[in-house]
Amino acid sequence: MRLHINETFLHNEGVRKDDSNHYIFDNKQDMEDDIIMLTTDTSGKEKTSTGIEYYYGYEFNPKINSKQQTEFRSALKHDFNNPDVFYSEEATDFVRNGLYRMDEMKRFNNFGAVISTADHYGDKTLTGMMCSLVWDEVPDDVPCYHIQLLKRMCNEVTFDEERARNALRNTKKYGNREKDVEDAITLLKNDFEKAKARGGLFKMKIYKPVVGRVGFIDFLKFANEHDQQFYETLKEGTEVLICEDFLTSGSTVNEIIRFLNTINPNTKISVFVLINQKRNY
Repeated sequence: MRLHINETFLHNEGVRKDDSNHYIFDNKQDMEDDIIMLTTDTSGKEKTSTGIEYYYGYEFNPKINSKQQTEFRSALKHDFNNPDVFYSEEATDFVRNGLYRMDEMKRFNNFGAVISTADHYGDKTLTGMMCSLVWDEVPDDVPCYHIQLLKRMCNEVTFDEERARNALRNTKKYGNREKDVEDAITLLKNDFEKAKARGGLFKMKIYKPVVGRVGFIDFLKFANEHDQQFYETLKEGTEVLICEDFLTSGSTVNEIIRFLNTINPNTKISVFVLINQKRNY
């Protein structure tokens, strides 16, 4: 773990407002008026009926109201670099502590790929900052993508006719019957073009190949070697971590999950969410 965090205060993280309306991060003790706190062993992890594991760095104090929750989420999402809202780099440290909590629950180096809901890498947005911090934590050989990189990869993909042709020729179903092979390739290519026309692979629903022939997802050609290797890693089956700041509608996370399940329906997926918004009051 490369995050530089003082472990002695991690489990007593409190956030509240001071008299000048700044959010302050009290690292000494929890108080009844804390807005947020680190999750516990029981509150930090959930598993859905589909097998997807969700991990949460923080949870809201059940004693605070929804207005306070909304105000803090908005401040953290839009004003974490604003000195009128947060002192120094406390908001960044707040994110780091949440990531450390994640690493306690499940080590970052367990994952074979990481996908962030951020549009860009960097500290201009909250998700971008999370993206950069997480990417620093995983081993260098683990492929990492954010949404724009993922969409770019999917927009630039093509159908590899030659690869499909060679694969189908070696099957018992088609053998050396060239016309049957070419007819099958035409069908696969048409399916691919239809999926791409709907917004690319990133927007397509789970593709189920017709029984008796291989789906086009086995014959995709990406724009560069890095993208191709990332795709092959996903197709072969690797554990993927998706990173998000808050779950509101969850539409972006669900789109990524659909994308992963399209490639390999047995993909093991974990989702790290910085703050659990589940209200307990």
